Amino acid sequence: AMTIHFKPWRLPSLNWFEMLLGAVTLAFLNVASFMALSAAQDVQLIGWLCVAMAVLLILIIPSIILMSVLKRLGFTSRHYQFFLCHHKADVGAFARWLQVELLGHVDVSREVFLAADSLEALDKLLLVVATDVDAMVVLGSTNLFTKPCCVGQIAAACANEVRLVVVALPGFRRLTAHEIERFEFQGSDQDMLLENGISMESIGDALRTVAEKPAIHIPSRLNLRTVGVLVGMLACGEERGDLKLCEMVLGRTTTIIVANTVDSEACASAHVLRSLLVQLDFHESIDGIPHVLGEEHEIPTTAERAIVIFTVGCFEEVTFVARLLEVTQRVSRIVPVIATPSFQVPNRAGVAQSIRRLPATAVPSDGWDPEELAQDVLGVFREIAVIVDTKQSSAAVLDVAVQGLEAGSDRNEDEMEVQGLE
Repeated sequence: AMTIHFKPWRLPSLNWFEMLLGAVTLAFLNVASFMALSAAQDVQLIGWLCVAMAVLLILIIPSIILMSVLKRLGFTSRHYQFFLCHHKADVGAFARWLQVELLGHVDVSREVFLAADSLEALDKLLLVVATDVDAMVVLGSTNLFTKPCCVGQIAAACANEVRLVVVALPGFRRLTAHEIERFEFQGSDQDMLLENGISMESIGDALRTVAEKPAIHIPSRLNLRTVGVLVGMLACGEERGDLKLCEMVLGRTTTIIVANTVDSEACASAHVLRSLLVQLDFHESIDGIPHVLGEEHEIPTTAERAIVIFTVGCFEEVTFVARLLEVTQRVSRIVPVIATPSFQVPNRAGVAQSIRRLPATAVPSDGWDPEELAQDVLGVFREIAVIVDTKQSSAAVLDVAVQGLEAGSDRNEDEMEVQGLE
């Protein structure tokens, strides 16, 4: 009972082994105690029961060993088909987007591990990598090798012969042989890795493996079709390629999602939100399926609702301010979504200053006042914003946030209809 409740072993198979071993041992002792006062006929029956239990007890250990060997050789499937190794601050939203698209692919039949969904200690993460993962996808970003847990995960994968796939994002640079020789973490970071069985020698081997492996290179700008190509390559086992931005045609839709197209993480958050909205299946027709608005897209004439993704620094980008100004003039319902919790709503003077930097083609042609336009833009926040943190939140938290977003949107729509009747 204590083993069932506390599960003291890291490996689930060891917990099952201890429970089964304890149960058989107790049963063996209970049956053996009956032999003291039993008749001769009963003694023979009890003796056979004891022999059977003794054989079962003896077979438990080789059975566990056999199962582990078969799993290591690939004869039995592991729980996770992919493990996404990434630097959360760099590409947390893109990692979530990739996970969502992988789970929707026809050739991905098992789970895709993302650290945000499992708040486990480093030792348990390394155990998952070593024993329960088919392939590790390393999302190479600028600061990947500065994170001890990321380097430790890669080292654990290489030490346990887990297939490694490198996806190189813009800004990712492989370490040179000289840099690998001098590579080390300082103080508590290095101690943490050593405590979990990750030596500097194994880290060096892992970094050399990453440096020598081919990679799938992806562009700085991404859309649904481009990521779909990447997902197809990963699902089919491909490990090299140079992806280009695929042309994306915007169809008819009543809901658009707007994000800062200069910020790749903001765009990834927009696509995660779109995927989650589609999965919730709130749409009565194909026109209700939301579309993410790219820089090259015009706002559809059928658009009735705009979901705007706000991130830190978005009001400093001229293209985002211009698009937001256009949305406020052409779409009746605007839903604000905050993708980074540290975002702060700017003041009117700051927005007006951003509007003054817009080209003449992005503002009304006849007598426009930056202060008045800034007031229109800030009017978006009259509706309560929903926080959808795709970098840090788990899948369950994101689902709740998106359900709240849709429920609030439907409630506001009903209120608008009532006001119209009045």
